[in-house]
Amino acid sequence: MTGHSIWRILIKLSGLSLLINLFEVIPTAAIGAFTYPGFETIGLLLLVFTLYISFIRFILFKSDWIIDKLRLDQDFSDERIEINLEKSTIYTIVILIIGGIIFINAFANLVCEIMVYINNNRFIESGYYDNSILSANVIFYSVKTVIGYLLIRNVRKITTYIDSNKRME
Repeated sequence: MTGHSIWRILIKLSGLSLLINLFEVIPTAAIGAFTYPGFETIGLLLLVFTLYISFIRFILFKSDWIIDKLRLDQDFSDERIEINLEKSTIYTIVILIIGGIIFINAFANLVCEIMVYINNNRFIESGYYDNSILSANVIFYSVKTVIGYLLIRNVRKITTYIDSNKRME
C-alpha cells in the first residue's frame, strides 16, 4: 500500500462520515424550516443541502484529484507500506464500526425517549405538556436506529458501490 492509497482511503472514509452525519443534519434543518417558514429559508436550506451533498460526492468519488491537487502524497517515500488488508476490507471494517456506533447510540436514545414518552403521558392528558416534541424524538431515533442497522446489514453492498465506482475518479 502506498501513501497515495492510504490518503485515498482516509479521504473516502471522511466522506462516509460526512454522509452519515447528513442523517443528523436533515432533521435539524427541517425543524429550522418549520420554525422560520418562508421562501428564503427553504431556498437557503436547498442550497446548503445541494452544496453539502455535492461536497460529499466530490470527496467520495474524486479522492485522487484531491490528493494530486493538495499534493498529499508528496512527502511519502516510494516505499510500499505493507498492510495485508484490501481497500474493500478496510471500508467494510469502518462501515461496520460507524454503523455499530450509530445503532448503539440511537437505540439507547430511543429507549430513553420511549420511557420519557410513557412517563409524560399523564401530563399530556392533563394538558400541561405537548406530546409532539416527544413523538418527533421517538421517530427520529427510530429512523436513526434503522439506518445504523441497515449500514451493518448492507455493508457489502455499500463497500462494493464505493469501491467499484472508479469511473468517477
